[in-house]
Formats: sequence, structure tokens, C-alpha cells
Amino acid sequence: DPIRFLREFSGRVYHIHGKDTEMFPEAVYEFGWSLPPILAEGHGFGSTYWRYTLPGNGATRWDEVFRILKEIGYSGLVCIELEDENFNGSEESEKRGLILSRDFLQSV
Repeated sequence: DPIRFLREFSGRVYHIHGKDTEMFPEAVYEFGWSLPPILAEGHGFGSTYWRYTLPGNGATRWDEVFRILKEIGYSGLVCIELEDENFNGSEESEKRGLILSRDFLQSV
């Protein structure tokens, strides 16, 4: 929970990654979360029940993240970490993923 983390460790935040996590509740139901399933294939940059994705395409409440960062006086960068199976693999799609990430983060 990035919101809880920011609140609990606000005095120790020195670097922010701009990435998100998409959750798949149906996969948790089907396969569980503690052990990798034998008969299910995971996601690139993730597992069967979650995967990393572009900022804004996952569960992170970015408006709350930036509100907390502003409150604590964070003045550093937000570094986009492109780990998304839908955008990795070619230079063109990786550039598109970076641009979409940048544009989303700037709009929050």
C-alpha cells in the first residue's frame, strides 16, 4: 500500500518510482497468492494475480500520492520505471509507454 507507506515513512522518502500495479482478484480466487500455480501462466513483470503496469493503469491512487508528497515537501523527481508487458519489447512501444506515463503523471 503506497499510501500507507508514504504516511508511515514520510521522513525517509528520497526517491519515487512512477509505476503501478494491476491486481487480478479472479486469479487470486482461482490460484491463490502464496505459491505460484502449476497450471497457470504469470504475467510479464508480475505473477498470476498481479502485474506492474504504467502509472494510472493500476491500483495506486496517484492523486493521494502527490498530495502526500507535496505535504512532506518532496522536491525530487518521479522516475518512470517501465515494466509493463503491454509496452515492453520494442523501441516504439517502450517510447509510447514512457510518454503515456509522463503525460498521466503530469496530469495528476
